Amino acid sequence: MSKVSESNKQKFFPNEETCRLGLTFNVKTTKNWLRTHLKRHKIESKSEDKSDNVKIFGSHSMLTAADQVVCLLLVNLSAGRAKKETAGIYKITEDLMIDSIRLNKDFNFVFGRFLDTYDSQQNYEAQLLLPRKIVTKFYEKYAFDGGNSNINLSEDAYNFLMYVMLKNRIMLVETAFYMSQYAKKTSVDDRAILYAVKSHYVGELGKSMFKKLEEVSRMLRGVSDKDEEVEVDVEKVKESESEESDESDESEESE
Repeated sequence: MSKVSESNKQKFFPNEETCRLGLTFNVKTTKNWLRTHLKRHKIESKSEDKSDNVKIFGSHSMLTAADQVVCLLLVNLSAGRAKKETAGIYKITEDLMIDSIRLNKDFNFVFGRFLDTYDSQQNYEAQLLLPRKIVTKFYEKYAFDGGNSNINLSEDAYNFLMYVMLKNRIMLVETAFYMSQYAKKTSVDDRAILYAVKSHYVGELGKSMFKKLEEVSRMLRGVSDKDEEVEVDVEKVKESESEESDESDESEESE
């Protein structure tokens, strides 16, 4: 990733960690969500003085990247089926977005099973902790591989988008957690999320998701594209995560 000036960091990124990974959505907000979600799980401590809480090493950054992939590809898919209105606006409704998933084999394979459990009365934006203005700026900047400010999501379509992204997060975290348990690990790390992708996605959606998450994983571990068989030191990741774990959720939200 190229260097970003301090002024642009403040303009385009919520904090240094998000900037360093080249992401738009706030990785620290995702971390708050992940901590809360993982409280439902406990790990077997190897000694009495160790916590039975699941540790987080880079997995929140991977989930943030996955959020962006699902958001952008689903908006692109839906906008591609939308009719352009008189003002040149592509209006995306909830029904159109649902149909877009049903009619796309890759998306339907992953998310088709969740369509019947969608509750339009629920506020999924509040559950996901993603502000709409940030999401809107993101797809307006990157839609159709170059940005498109003429895309408009109705309120119900946006809520449905948040539902799909929430289901995607939960699916990846749960798979990664049990993979980590099988490996007798006490944490969910970046690679657990990366290979959880292989368990759920197919086709071009799977390729896009894995490519983006692998890119973020490499940045977390300091591995360049030229390094094929390099022994990476994940302690750097762990040290960074451990330092942040002492911060309060309140301070993370303020960044």
